[in-house]
Amino acid sequence: MERIENSLRGVESPLKGTRALDDPLDDPLDDVMDDGMDDARQEKLESEMGPVSGSSKLLLPATKERSWLPIAIAAVVAIAILAAVLVTGWHARRVRDAAESSSTPDPYAANLAIANLAMSESSNLAGSKVTYVTGQIANHGKRTVTGVTVQVVFRDYKREVAQSQRVPLTAIRMREPYIDTAPLSVLPLKPRAQEDFRLNFDSVSPDWAGALPEVQVVHVDLK
Repeated sequence: MERIENSLRGVESPLKGTRALDDPLDDPLDDVMDDGMDDARQEKLESEMGPVSGSSKLLLPATKERSWLPIAIAAVVAIAILAAVLVTGWHARRVRDAAESSSTPDPYAANLAIANLAMSESSNLAGSKVTYVTGQIANHGKRTVTGVTVQVVFRDYKREVAQSQRVPLTAIRMREPYIDTAPLSVLPLKPRAQEDFRLNFDSVSPDWAGALPEVQVVHVDLK
């Protein structure tokens, strides 16, 4: 009996050892497989959602590259609109200037003669260039003139109107130490009299050819 019990104990002991090795909780091969699956899942997430950084395993979204095409299209459209506005304004001004230059003069203008036109330039206190047109006006009529408006036309190289402007005529009443002017309401132009005058222009069209402008009396105030 003792031999049989000893034999059973010898058989039982190896079985117990076999169960301990087969326990899945203690199997190191299973741990290695689990770690490999976790790494595979992590690599798949990184390939789909972006890289994972730090111990917190935060997923950072991939940055999209900015497209400059819409901005370029908007800039081209804005430049085209600005160019259209400038061209339209320039054309409207040329039409207006042409219409003004062809206006009917005042009936008494036939009695007023303009002669000895000359031009000069100087800079004002702001540093801008000022253009002057000087000349003489004579009253061959029988009435006293208290105001004159003239139409001044600057032409380009094609003899088209580059600038047309109406300005009041001012008489020169003093030349020294500087030129001083006054309207004809202050210095009336009497019958058979003449006065020197000067017209001031703060700007002249760059299309102007540089020749003397045309000066025409379009309105007269009489006393």
